[in-house]
Amino acid sequence: MELISIQQWMRNGYGRDRLLDLRPIDCYKRGHLAGAESAPWEEKGRWMMSLDRKKKIVLICYSGATAIKAAYELEAMGFHTAVIAGGYHRLGYPDCP
Repeated sequence: MELISIQQWMRNGYGRDRLLDLRPIDCYKRGHLAGAESAPWEEKGRWMMSLDRKKKIVLICYSGATAIKAAYELEAMGFHTAVIAGGYHRLGYPDCP
């Protein structure tokens, strides 16, 4: 797992890596990064099997905590992951409970 900034992802991974937004769907609908796919962590059983081990999985949540937890779990399953440091909070998005 690597911690990356949004600028690093935009420069190096946009369009190549798979960006997963781990927040609940209602938060995703209120606003998300371009190219992000909704993948609520609470529903990981639904979307996890569709991941490709050949692609880097970039994770974002509100603060970064859920994304780091998810990254460790995915890494243990053989995926290459990165977490956008600070999540949506660092990007100035409003809190979404």
